[in-house]
Amino acid sequence: MNAPMTVEETFVTLCACSQPDVQHRKRINEAALIPMDWEKVHDVAIRNRTIPLLYKNIKMKPARDSVPPDLFDKMTRIYAENSRRNFFLLSYLINLLDCFKSNGIFAVPFKGPVFTENIYGDLGLRFSSDLDILVQVKDARNAYKVLIEIGLTPEITLNNSQLQKYIVTEDNLSFFKNDPKVLIELHWELSGNYLSRPFILEDMLETLISVPIHNHEFPALPPEALLLYLCIHGAKHEWKTLDWVCCVAELLRKKKDLDWDLVEASAKNRKAQKMLHLGLELTWILFKSPIPANIIEKLEKNNPIIELSQSLITDMFSTHNDVAFKETRFSSFHFRVRDSLTDCLRYLSRLVFIPSKKEWSSLRLPASFSALYYIVRPFRLILTVLRP
Repeated sequence: MNAPMTVEETFVTLCACSQPDVQHRKRINEAALIPMDWEKVHDVAIRNRTIPLLYKNIKMKPARDSVPPDLFDKMTRIYAENSRRNFFLLSYLINLLDCFKSNGIFAVPFKGPVFTENIYGDLGLRFSSDLDILVQVKDARNAYKVLIEIGLTPEITLNNSQLQKYIVTEDNLSFFKNDPKVLIELHWELSGNYLSRPFILEDMLETLISVPIHNHEFPALPPEALLLYLCIHGAKHEWKTLDWVCCVAELLRKKKDLDWDLVEASAKNRKAQKMLHLGLELTWILFKSPIPANIIEKLEKNNPIIELSQSLITDMFSTHNDVAFKETRFSSFHFRVRDSLTDCLRYLSRLVFIPSKKEWSSLRLPASFSALYYIVRPFRLILTVLRP
């Protein structure tokens, strides 16, 4: 049986909400009066990337009176610095999208400051370490060139023919700008090639929405696709932080008119039903989010999903759960969230044989020899296992 959450963990979870209603606010105020280790509260929130939400919910009396002044000041600074950072990223994003547009490239930001402002309603309430941009597969090569032309440095430098081969086997490429420091992740596939079927912008062009932020219109993923993406992304990273569950909860709070039939159909089509249900189960357990009764009933009968979610929650609050974790795609978790044995085998086959960034960055081959990466990949994995 999993260990129950501590008082501090429970309080951090209770405060992981951008807009608590009157009853929720009352619960926060009452919980703040319970004796607890406030340094531990801070540490739990830091590990789970929810400090801005914690700050928002304790900055008003009477909850604020329970918080040690020095700790409250520290959280105030974190929130202020994060707000400034996200405003800067939003401004940079506007210029970046304009640059893409002038070059005939349609790009959609996801996660980052647009997601935070649209779903949380406050740029300071969620950390954004980078800007994630999604383009169509056909535009990936030109987008790469544009980012280089405006002064960004790619993590892997590729010529035109190499880039064309790279786009086939990978899903994204990062770009850096050191002054000021910015990280751009250019994506042309949304799941990180984590699914048996691709999750691409081309399939969503007719359902994209427009999000107004500070007198600027941003294209954005439709909420149904965004929900599925968040659940896939959480599964890909083994739901290591409360922040990722909170993103799902905030989306469900904000978008109460979701087309749930479309969500379920999209998950089934992309072989991601277990990933969706796991994300919803975590959100239900931790936040009692507004999920349709028929789906809750389905979740309550799914013992493997219940057991997995309880284990993930324990790991989420573990002191060994460093936010700078190193994921391992070979862990049993990634096979347990597959919809079928066939999907497990496809996933394993991709892990073993399909080249990744590590092959492209560690061994530079001409595009005409890129097929060799399919041979290099399994040998590199074997050496990694054997290396002491």
